[in-house]
Amino acid sequence: SMNPNLAERAKAFWCNFPIHTPAGAALLLKCGQPDHKADEMIGSEMALYGVYAAPIMLTREETGEVVPCLRTVLVLWGGKTVGFVSQGIADSLADLMAGHNKGPWNPPLKVRLKQVALGNARRTYRLELVDDGAIEALFAAATPPAAPPPAPPTDRPRRR
Repeated sequence: SMNPNLAERAKAFWCNFPIHTPAGAALLLKCGQPDHKADEMIGSEMALYGVYAAPIMLTREETGEVVPCLRTVLVLWGGKTVGFVSQGIADSLADLMAGHNKGPWNPPLKVRLKQVALGNARRTYRLELVDDGAIEALFAAATPPAAPPPAPPTDRPRRR
C-alpha cells in the first residue's frame, strides 16, 4: 500500500493537464522545481499551456505565524515552468478559466505577467491576456447599431 503521507500529498494537488502519460508525469515532476521564479518573468509574454496548484504552509517572517498558501506553477508551451505563491495569480487564473475553459490550452493562451503594488510594501502578481488586436478586429467586423429613429412629430398643440 502507498505511504499515507504520500497518499495525502497525491490528493492535495490540482493540475489541468493529463498526467497519466510519460510526458505528463515529466511535466508534473518539473512543477516541483520550476524553471523560473515570478520576478524573472515580470513584463514577459508567455504562451500558457497548463497550470499546477497545491496547498503549502509558509511562515511569515514578521510574525513567525504559519499560514496556508497556494503554490501555483504555470506550464508554458514547450515545457518551461514558472512558480508562484501569489493570490493574484490564482485569481487571474480563475478569471482566465472562466472565459477560456479549464485547459490545457492548445493553442496556448498568450498572457503577460504584471506586478501590482498593494500598499505597505506588499505586492502581488496578475496575468493579463495579450490582446494581439483581437478586440479591435471584433469591433471592426461588427456593424455599429443603427441610430434610433427620430421621435414622431406631435400634432397636438401644447397647453399653456
